[in-house]
Amino acid sequence: MVAVCLFRIVQADTARRTLAILLRKLEPEQPRSGDTGMLVSSTLRCRTDSAFTLLQVNDHVHRLAGYSREELRSELNDQLIRLIAPEDREKVRQAIHSSLIRGTTGEVEYRVRHKDGRQLWIRNSFFQHTSPMGEEYLDCFLSDITDSKREFDALKKKIDRYEIILAQTEHVLFEWDYIRDTVSFSDTWYKIMGRPV
Repeated sequence: MVAVCLFRIVQADTARRTLAILLRKLEPEQPRSGDTGMLVSSTLRCRTDSAFTLLQVNDHVHRLAGYSREELRSELNDQLIRLIAPEDREKVRQAIHSSLIRGTTGEVEYRVRHKDGRQLWIRNSFFQHTSPMGEEYLDCFLSDITDSKREFDALKKKIDRYEIILAQTEHVLFEWDYIRDTVSFSDTWYKIMGRPV
């Protein structure tokens, strides 16, 4: 991956402007210590009913949600849907149902209420199976993506601010993807030239 930085140099004595491009190769990001990242071993099996009734849960799921196996049974009636934030439940049902209409695998992101009250973001990658008796169930692989979501939200705010600033400038900025050999221009291009690129 390559990072591109564009900047303009204005020479005061000649009023000459030069566009400079800085390219820097980025190394793949290494996992940070303490980052929960992908918790591939956080697995569970549930029915495909409307409550996603839990059939099997491993220890990592217990730590992720904060509930013991017995508490999942007694307090949540073995229903995965009750761990999901109420405002996300219908979205999750629809996403899983839509995925299963198209095939046997899918992925959905949602918020989970930890037993201690914290809200976590979870990515659930699921696979549908059918038992020899004809019963359908899902094998789910859970990842804690809370840190990634926070970073994404912070980045989105920065991008939104950048777009506001960019809309106020009278300069045409462009981005060149040298691998694909494509160029995209800021909206100022159209304002100045009166026609699309």
